[in-house]
Amino acid sequence: MYSAMYRRCAALMMALENKMPSELQRRYIFIGQLTPLLRCSFSNELPLSIPQLRERMQRQKKDGAPRMQTLDTEGRLVLTLARSTRPEERAEALERGESLWKELQESSSPIPMTSRTGVRMALCTSLRRCAIVSRRRELADIWTERFSQRHNIRPEDFTTGPDHTLGEVLGWREARPRARPGTGIDDEDIAADAEEEEERSREERRQSQHERELPPIQQFRRDVYMDHPMMQRAFKRGVEGPGPRYTGD
Repeated sequence: MYSAMYRRCAALMMALENKMPSELQRRYIFIGQLTPLLRCSFSNELPLSIPQLRERMQRQKKDGAPRMQTLDTEGRLVLTLARSTRPEERAEALERGESLWKELQESSSPIPMTSRTGVRMALCTSLRRCAIVSRRRELADIWTERFSQRHNIRPEDFTTGPDHTLGEVLGWREARPRARPGTGIDDEDIAADAEEEEERSREERRQSQHERELPPIQQFRRDVYMDHPMMQRAFKRGVEGPGPRYTGD
């Protein structure tokens, strides 16, 4: 009986494989594939190599693609070049990143404010590290200063509101005259941070003190438990002899 069932199953499998081999093959490939990991980039696409990004950018420029598409490809190319181990590719990343930064600083740029702010943040983090690895101290200081100004970004900087004036670059507040070089932080910011830290410490101490204070009923229960002979015996140290015992009274 088992041999007959085995022959039937084998015949059915052979019929399925002969009937639609391509469909089964696609299913096997889909099941066996691993889920790819997406690196940090401007889009959700899979990471491409440098030649692939160059080819895509040339094709987009030739086809007259919108600036938003070419900006995405160019930004991904800059970030990929910045992570390269070859010095010439890192130098190209710094050069392309500087020109892209100047374009994003223009108030008349057709690029939306959200995209400009996001690209600037990605350029700061990647090109700062690239300049440090390439030992370009002057560029490293420039990108470090731009990187340090990210703490001034507000939610309003991602939108162009009615208060926007011509020539103003949103998303990045200019360093004030008294700002420390390379930080964008002045004495007022330091004093405000110290005041916030002190207020936070006072609130934590107040919360801790409030948690230590028990309500009257809990304090009464604790006193009753601690008066029990077994509790006194448990918390005594170095007592000679058996000590008091609980008799049930």
